[in-house]
Amino acid sequence: MGRDTTKKLWILGVSFALFLGGAGALQLEPGTVRTVILALVFAGLLTIAGVQTLRHLKKEN
Repeated sequence: MGRDTTKKLWILGVSFALFLGGAGALQLEPGTVRTVILALVFAGLLTIAGVQTLRHLKKEN
């Protein structure tokens, strides 16, 4: 596998793990722990999306 493929698989795996963490948190009782987990998952997914967007924009130039 090339370096690009490895990076893409790594990002996909981390994104999926965050998604599963968020889905699991939804099964917890509403409260502080659930809110913190969901906020961290959301922040992580937004960070990944931002980094991927910047990489895409950098690659176009």
